[in-house]
Amino acid sequence: MRLHVLGLAHSPISLDSFRDPFAGLCFNFCRMMRGLGHEIILYGAVGSDPSICDEFVEVVTQKVYGESYGRADKGTYQFDSSVGSWNGGREDKAWVQFHVKTAAALNDRLTEEPELVLAMIGWAAAPALAHLPKNAIVVEPTVGYGTTVAPNRVFPSYAWMHWIKAKDGGKEGDGPPRNDAVIQHYLDPAHFEFREKKGDYFLFMGRINETKGYRVALEACKKAGVPLKVVGQLPRDPEGERVTLATIRDLGGEYVPSVGIDQRRELLAGARAALCLVTYTEPFGLVAIEAAMSGTPVISTDLGGYTETVEHGVTGWRCLTTGDIEEAINRVGEISPKACRARAERKNSMAAIGPKYEAYLGKLLHVTGGKKAAPNLDWMREAT
Repeated sequence: MRLHVLGLAHSPISLDSFRDPFAGLCFNFCRMMRGLGHEIILYGAVGSDPSICDEFVEVVTQKVYGESYGRADKGTYQFDSSVGSWNGGREDKAWVQFHVKTAAALNDRLTEEPELVLAMIGWAAAPALAHLPKNAIVVEPTVGYGTTVAPNRVFPSYAWMHWIKAKDGGKEGDGPPRNDAVIQHYLDPAHFEFREKKGDYFLFMGRINETKGYRVALEACKKAGVPLKVVGQLPRDPEGERVTLATIRDLGGEYVPSVGIDQRRELLAGARAALCLVTYTEPFGLVAIEAAMSGTPVISTDLGGYTETVEHGVTGWRCLTTGDIEEAINRVGEISPKACRARAERKNSMAAIGPKYEAYLGKLLHVTGGKKAAPNLDWMREAT
């Protein structure tokens, strides 16, 4: 297959951009599918790694990238460039350039045969997709957000697919039929260190806000008398930053800004458990499988993607109440680090997930008039 992969305007697709989960997913997606023998054409910002694809098309230049994000502190503050929120809502020149140059480059490269165009954040790339030839098969391969634009969607969890379908309500029947699938997110096990002997700290890693559950994690760890490292991006507004830092300090936590892949590997490997205590329907929660790949148990709420990634009593504990969380902290030693790593490799490694995407994308080519794909029911079979 020939895959046209649309990266991001606000992050190069490289190992250095793993603070941005979609940049990390795109990086590994290209490597995963190229490793299976498929041709990858990557459209992305300056600084992307050309070694992960057969052709790299630079659609955001150094000049425009610098003008757009040169002042952005992505390590300390929450960043959402695709809606211009980080710079007060002003027009994002990098995304404008991304749309124009990507649309032109796609039209130059697409052939008369059906070809697959995969947009890592579909709604952000929508203007680039608006005038493609009819033979282009547009796919959103990692739908971890709330607004979708493509007729072909891959969700990382059944919880999120059902949430989106419920949110869309009657609109589902008003347009063309969709080809939806669920394929969990994926990791390269080599990016994570398995460590059986843990340190003395617990870990919260992610955007630091109330819905992600950082305060609940702090309160539970304080009550249990265990240290908590709070790692991630703060709210961008000064008052939000002040309140958040004061909460972390007053509840005895240690704040660490968002980290790159090397520090991330070390923090995850050394933690006694990762706390993922969201209060909303989490689309997936990459930290849960990153922790498991490090041999680190997860203590989560029983919501969203965690219901499909945290095997209760085997790779962690899913909790309903604050009392459950405190008990899980006290019983985290019952979870085997080896069991965590084994499950993550079996279910979320690139080796496990790549064939699922290969089968799904092959089916799309077939149903849209492209190369015939052999029937295959086994692609959805769960690893045991």
